[in-house]
Amino acid sequence: MNIALNLSSAQLRNLRSGKGIRISPAMFGSGVDMIIDPMNYNNLLKKLERGKGAVMSMGNDELGENEIQGTGLFAGSGNRSGKISRRKKAGKWKDFAVETARDGIDLGRYGYEQYKEATNPLASEGKKRLKDYLKCSVERWKVMASLKISKKDITKR
Repeated sequence: MNIALNLSSAQLRNLRSGKGIRISPAMFGSGVDMIIDPMNYNNLLKKLERGKGAVMSMGNDELGENEIQGTGLFAGSGNRSGKISRRKKAGKWKDFAVETARDGIDLGRYGYEQYKEATNPLASEGKKRLKDYLKCSVERWKVMASLKISKKDITKR
């Protein structure tokens, strides 16, 4: 539920840090907009309608919702100078840029291979068969090495 309260900067600071603040009926209705839990809203409304004050604190989920929205309770907080460090910005984008470049290289390689296969199917088929043959011959040598057969034994037979 959205609620508007006229709060001081100290009260805003305490709410952001998760501490409780005292709210009087005079504070209700204008000022900072914030999102609170419906159960807290109903309890607060009942006490304020009777002319009583109430102590209100916000849980982690309520603080998270207000921070995501970025207005009201968390408006103006954060980088007050308005400047963002180049190092921080570079650090944020470094991993993204590296992944993007690698994806582009892989995509380019795949596209080039598909192009070569489409323009010269005989050469690409020959390369595939040569790779398969080399793979099989390497496996044969591994088997012979495991059986401890030397080249001399093979040539004698």
